[in-house]
Amino acid sequence: MVNEVGKAWLEAQMEQKAQWALAYDEGGFRYGIMTTNSSKSFNRVFTGVRSLPVSGIIEFSFHKCNEYFVKRWELAQRNIAEQGHFGKDREEHLKEAEELAKQHTAEPYGPRRHIFSVRGKGGTSLGGERYGGQNYRVDLDKVECSCNVPQIMHAPCSHMITAYRVRGYNYEDLPYMSPLYLRSNTVSIWEMSFEPYLDPTEWPSYNGYDYVPYPDLMKVGKGRRKKKRLNGDMDAMRGYDEDMYGGGDFNETRGRNLCSVCKESGHKASRHRRRGQQVLSYCVRIA
Repeated sequence: MVNEVGKAWLEAQMEQKAQWALAYDEGGFRYGIMTTNSSKSFNRVFTGVRSLPVSGIIEFSFHKCNEYFVKRWELAQRNIAEQGHFGKDREEHLKEAEELAKQHTAEPYGPRRHIFSVRGKGGTSLGGERYGGQNYRVDLDKVECSCNVPQIMHAPCSHMITAYRVRGYNYEDLPYMSPLYLRSNTVSIWEMSFEPYLDPTEWPSYNGYDYVPYPDLMKVGKGRRKKKRLNGDMDAMRGYDEDMYGGGDFNETRGRNLCSVCKESGHKASRHRRRGQQVLSYCVRIA
């Protein structure tokens, strides 16, 4: 669920959706953070420099990012020269599909329509019951199969490979294999280069605000500084009572802890230990 502020922000970004949504990549480029937790990416890059001044962190991140692009571009070019134009995912997909295609049979429906009925191999279920193979409709002109694998993976499935072999077509190249698997797309990701920045003495004059560090956050001693965890909406909500959306969808019944000695609620086992110690001390005083 997204509130009105978040919804308005997303709608404002729709014109540049190619820069933040993987489904709308253009030209093989990748933008933004490619992980569900951006803090982990930053921690990995900034390990050892998080205690430096802001200017030092910015300078380090710039050089690190430029080095990353240069190395990745060289690696992509070397992979093309040594391993071919298609990527590893394509090779693994075809290897598995070709093994399955050995167990299929294809029946053509019209010599010019390129329509096939492909029957898979049957087998035995985990319960010991035998079952027959399923039939799939393959259209070579539209590069489609009723199993939907070619439409999703943009690569031929085992049923389509069986039909291609009957017709004598090469299914390992375009247009049956999508150009998305080409390593040239990886090269285009890293081929953009950075420009060296000038020496600070050659920078244009700055006429804006002067920023100073917050004195309470200054590190004055040795050792690791004390951390403070910032609570978010989920911490404030805690799943009980009235939540932030006003619907009470996260309400849960609070469980009560039971004493491990008497199995009653309202106290812990330490109460019984204290009582035992009090009785023992009383008996000692009387004796």
